[in-house]
Amino acid sequence: FSNIDIIHVPKPLVISDRLIEKYDLFDELIHTFKLLCQCVSPSGYGASVVAMVALLSGVYRNSQRMVQTALADLFRISISLGTVNTLRLEASYALAKSVGENFRGILNSDRHGAYNWVDLERRQLCWAHLRREFIKISERPGVCKELGTALVKQQEKLFELWHRVRDGTLTRCDFVKLASGIRLEIKATLQEAADYSIGTREKTALAKTVRTCRQLLKVESAMWLFVTTEDVEPTNNAAERAIRPAVIWRRTSFGSQTQAGSLFVARMLTVVTTLKSQRRNLLEFMTQAVVAAREGTPAPSLLPETTNSSGEEDLLKAA
Repeated sequence: FSNIDIIHVPKPLVISDRLIEKYDLFDELIHTFKLLCQCVSPSGYGASVVAMVALLSGVYRNSQRMVQTALADLFRISISLGTVNTLRLEASYALAKSVGENFRGILNSDRHGAYNWVDLERRQLCWAHLRREFIKISERPGVCKELGTALVKQQEKLFELWHRVRDGTLTRCDFVKLASGIRLEIKATLQEAADYSIGTREKTALAKTVRTCRQLLKVESAMWLFVTTEDVEPTNNAAERAIRPAVIWRRTSFGSQTQAGSLFVARMLTVVTTLKSQRRNLLEFMTQAVVAAREGTPAPSLLPETTNSSGEEDLLKAA
């Protein structure tokens, strides 16, 4: 028979800072206890407990009372509901340094107005959404059909070239040159539609097409970032998969009640999604972040530890 490893959940380790004072003459013992304690927190709970509370709340979507019960049942840790919330806020503060305040990446999204605060130079509009807009225009009667059909044809031509780039049968340099001609055609078609005169409250098929094309022209420069920038995808499929848990969570919980709660959720989702895309341990990172915040040392980085060539998994560009 081969050896069989049996894994058990360890019991919680309770360390008293008074022991350090009692044996303050033994430098090695002091150093060992300080490493275990990492720092003495006024809350009385170590960084790993704070990280566990954050994960139970922000990843597994447990209520404060459920977190309280889980800690008691699984680890025999007694904690009040108020302390659960205090530890959540501490975790949120610790993650703030890792997440940062200013977004400096590339946002791959649809045309939802909530994203308008990001400069067009750092946005890539989803071409799956754009294609649906073009098809919708082509299904309308009259001149709309002609305009929409022209837009769909150019979009299909663009993606034929893009697939060749991904397959390695077309160089990026040649793709940029060929895509520039397609861009001129699409922009000219959008401008042709936008030049039609419509009434302010007109609701005809032509009016809908004109308004859509005028809106697209305002963000036209954000349609082409994937052409010139490597590792930027033309669709936001990866980003939508990444935020799906957040959407479900919002629907089932009816949202947060305070600004602090909203910040906690936003930071946790950002950190969790980023770490999962890099296959990094969530509890370990959270614990390091809390320790760094308590000790005033630099926070752990969310940047990849190793270069990841997969475009879909590189969710740092996806918001």
